[in-house]
Amino acid sequence: MPLTPDFWITQDSDFLHFTIKCPNVRAKDMELVVADTEFNFNAEPYMLILHFQHSLRDGEGCTASYDIDAGMFTATIKKAIPGEDFPEILLLTTLKAPQPQKKELFEVVSRSTALEWTDDAPDISHYGFNFWAIDFFENMGEILPYVAEISDPDHTILPARTKMRIEKENDDYDPDRVIFDHVNPYPIKVEHLNNLLTDFTPEERKKLLDIKRQEFLMCRDVAKSSFYSIAEVCYSSVMDIVCFGPEGSCQSNWTIAQLSPTLSWFDSFPTAREMIIATVRRTMVYNVSRSFSLAETVWKETEKFIKAGRTPIIKALIRAKSALEKAEHRWRLNKLYIDPMISWIQELKEEEFQEFSKEVCNEIDNFVTKDEVDYDWAIELCEKYAVQLKENGELDQYDQVNDLDVLKEMDPQEIEEEDFEHNYEPVDIYSS
Repeated sequence: MPLTPDFWITQDSDFLHFTIKCPNVRAKDMELVVADTEFNFNAEPYMLILHFQHSLRDGEGCTASYDIDAGMFTATIKKAIPGEDFPEILLLTTLKAPQPQKKELFEVVSRSTALEWTDDAPDISHYGFNFWAIDFFENMGEILPYVAEISDPDHTILPARTKMRIEKENDDYDPDRVIFDHVNPYPIKVEHLNNLLTDFTPEERKKLLDIKRQEFLMCRDVAKSSFYSIAEVCYSSVMDIVCFGPEGSCQSNWTIAQLSPTLSWFDSFPTAREMIIATVRRTMVYNVSRSFSLAETVWKETEKFIKAGRTPIIKALIRAKSALEKAEHRWRLNKLYIDPMISWIQELKEEEFQEFSKEVCNEIDNFVTKDEVDYDWAIELCEKYAVQLKENGELDQYDQVNDLDVLKEMDPQEIEEEDFEHNYEPVDIYSS
């Protein structure tokens, strides 16, 4: 079976420049064919076939050479229209031919792009990215608890999944952890987020090339909710980075899946605000540090990557994919969600990408309140109480808050407004 070589593509106003790593091959056995939008390179055992969205032209100004010592083949190919931009050279999955899918996964129609709109609403009894899956966990009931929190996705429609998620979060909410974590901040590492602003590493490029290019047919409402799901997985990945560093930890796959309502409950959201509320709820219940201000800080950092374009988003998704691959059972979430997310975000037109990004960023700028997360959780009251306990030296001796109503009934004068403070302040890690 032919091997896909490592390759790099750059461009100037009139040409694309290709560098292909293919050591230990004979120059006389190399073959390069350029036909309209297709670039076809063969040098046994390597084969590279790329499909561009714009046309190329073989002719004057085109060059090709092979450096035997370095094992590098280089080629310069002319653009059919001088000055035309080829943004797809940064989106590697889009350069591969679309892979036809079974009818029940994605409806495929004749078209030149891998993403088309429809007016048809999704089947909310399904799950997975673009609601493609049903009976995915048939005969796998024993392993499902190790994949997600939802117990029976094949027989639970979307509204029921949302309701069950909220009920479980309410049951698991621990005000004592919120009190303790508010005045004992976890040592976060925001400087490690710079890695998301770099170009793809060789390992990331390989993962992108290994992901099949898929075809999608969806309505615009589902497209928006799909983008929101991608944003929340990015948030989970960013949280994992600031808490555990760029290399992650043995708990990274659990953290990323657990903080994402999409990955943990197969949930979906009609608005960006509802999505952000859900992620903050899960941070307040399950994160290593259950802090509202930490959640806000991480969303502010995530916003920077969303504004920076697709590459940081894709790198965050690849991090999630890599973490899930190491899990004994959660790797199935890659097939259900992460792989199609990575494929789809590269196909999304720039107009829609900017529109959906703006909606998410606007909600981050106008961040959710603690009462929106859940009024009954009394988050701000817990935080004020935590500050008072610490200042009085009573944090290690106080009785557990088994009943939040008791805390709510305390004399408001006992917990002064000025006692409240954020332990995490948003940090601009990109300023010079």
